[in-house]
Amino acid sequence: MSCPYRGCISGRISVPYFVEEAVGSGMNRQVITHKRTRKERCPNCDGAGHVDCIGCNDGFDRGLR
Repeated sequence: MSCPYRGCISGRISVPYFVEEAVGSGMNRQVITHKRTRKERCPNCDGAGHVDCIGCNDGFDRGLR
């Protein structure tokens, strides 16, 4: 079944981070913060994009006999 982790798309998630940039010089110097994202491996499915069914045992439904 597909990975239920919020934001997981094909085993990758977007993680936000911030970059600071100094603009200007002297009295006009300002620090501007930019929000960026990077793709990382999903911690839930370990990059596979799918997880094993919790209702199955070794690929077989325990309710069926």
